[in-house]
Amino acid sequence: PHPHANNMPEVSTASGIRSSSGGGSAAAGGRQREGRPGGAGRRKGITAAKRWGLLRHGVSRLPNLFVFLETAVVFTLHFIAHAWLSAGVILEALASASSGSADAVLYRRQLGAMFYDGLLGSLQALLTLLHLTSGPILSDNSWVGLQRLALLYSQSVTFLYVTSVARWKRWSLSRSAPPLLHLLAYFAAPWCNLSVWLVQLQEGDHARGGRIWID
Repeated sequence: PHPHANNMPEVSTASGIRSSSGGGSAAAGGRQREGRPGGAGRRKGITAAKRWGLLRHGVSRLPNLFVFLETAVVFTLHFIAHAWLSAGVILEALASASSGSADAVLYRRQLGAMFYDGLLGSLQALLTLLHLTSGPILSDNSWVGLQRLALLYSQSVTFLYVTSVARWKRWSLSRSAPPLLHLLAYFAAPWCNLSVWLVQLQEGDHARGGRIWID
């Protein structure tokens, strides 16, 4: 016999093993490739609560929600403050209209001054309500100018009231306006005007409405 005859089956067997192992690796690769859609299927098991949950998307929308709530509160308080001021002044003036004394006349003048001090803010609140419900009424330049004018006038009369009028009271009057009207005219209304101006402030507003030297 050939001296290497005994090694021939081993070679063929080894080759067969190698071929079978190659086929096994190919089959394993096929199983791996076939198993990939299964992984996608496992990924499809993510629930909607995890994908659209509060921590991922809800929290990211909280700043926008806070801005919307703040804007709504500012506009509401602005309208309520000026509505109460106007209604209170008108009711007080009507209540004292029957009296023709000098004190009643001076009292109505005081009420008229308070109504005039809050007139621009009341006009702004009314136009803001119309703007939110039916669309813009004034142009951008006119609207920005009205906002700045109402803000600067309310802050100016508040400064004069706090530094002069409130300190030098005319005690000759038998009656004065209720403290609530003073609070609305020289604190709540100017503060709401400032808040509304800050909420609606946009880039480039300094160049609208006649620029800064008109103010």
